[in-house]
Amino acid sequence: MKHYTQPLVNEVKQKKKIAAFFLGDWRRTCYYEARHREKDLYLLWIEGIHFGKVICYPCIIREMDQLYAFENGNMSINIENNDKLVQLWNDIVDPDILKRDFDLKTLEAKEFNATFRKYQKQHLDAEISKAMEAEIAGMEPEKQEEMREKLEEARAEDRARAEERARKEAEKAAKKKKKQMEEDITPENLEEIEDETLKQALQSAREQAVQEEQEQ
Repeated sequence: MKHYTQPLVNEVKQKKKIAAFFLGDWRRTCYYEARHREKDLYLLWIEGIHFGKVICYPCIIREMDQLYAFENGNMSINIENNDKLVQLWNDIVDPDILKRDFDLKTLEAKEFNATFRKYQKQHLDAEISKAMEAEIAGMEPEKQEEMREKLEEARAEDRARAEERARKEAEKAAKKKKKQMEEDITPENLEEIEDETLKQALQSAREQAVQEEQEQ
């Protein structure tokens, strides 16, 4: 089964070879996520050009507590899971349904990669957990209890690491936002700052920068 579908957005641009050589291959690959307006349903995908045709590569479906992720690998289990992902994708969404029922967001490559890795890890952890549960079920009752305790400890440690990563990412995002807000302050929006001391300091700094520029 092919692991790509029809494009949903179809905004990928295909440049002529000469233009691409001089100007770069702009928007040859596009990254998207979409959230259903009513259901707990999230989609993540890539659209790109394949043999001159725009196609969609489904990457993530998260529906309620069920998570489906594209798996890297050529093992039969990987192919089987990817087939399920594409089949479910075709059942869930098409271009008309996307426009009618979903909120669409275009992502940068870096943001897409981070999101994809996060969901891939969650999917892998869930698959490993299912495999371990199946293995534990075949053990003696005493051994089952011991192994389930170890499995729960491992899950707790993993949750703690995930929470710590999320905390650090939130702190990083907050610092980045603060820095951006400081850089975005211009004479036009300086009056929006409520802190008078900060406002005066920024105004003085800008006046000094202008003066230094004039003196050069």
